Amino acid sequence: MDGSGITSENHKAHLAVNDPNRISFTLPGKPNTKLRARSARRKTGICVYDPQRDDKETVRWQIRSRMVGRKPLSGPLSLSLVCVFKRPKSRSKDEIYHTSKPDFDNLEKWIGDAGNKILWHDDSQIAESSFLKVFGDVPKTILTVRRLDDTNKT
Repeated sequence: MDGSGITSENHKAHLAVNDPNRISFTLPGKPNTKLRARSARRKTGICVYDPQRDDKETVRWQIRSRMVGRKPLSGPLSLSLVCVFKRPKSRSKDEIYHTSKPDFDNLEKWIGDAGNKILWHDDSQIAESSFLKVFGDVPKTILTVRRLDDTNKT
């Protein structure tokens, strides 16, 4: 256990299963958030740029490396995110949940945009999501995507 309540053994078990309807892996490092585009005044006018272009490409590369030989999932999807933040020394070991910034929606937007055309065709396919922000010893993002059954079973 890494201090987040999530055992690496349980997570690795998901990777061993070759399920075409499910993708699960861990992105190492501090969970990232989606920032707004920035603008700057230049001699030639105003330009708009993405301040996270390089960070986004690094995450996209990490995702691509885990998707070798797999196509993006199609249809309605479920996304499960567990964002693990390193516990500051000022926080008690008893505290589990990370309740300060960054906001969950910006963390989800970051993964949603980074996964476009790699994990899924477009993040608009995500019809269901679950999200958890916790403290742990090692910062990371644990990501699980699964295809939802789109048939009406009433």
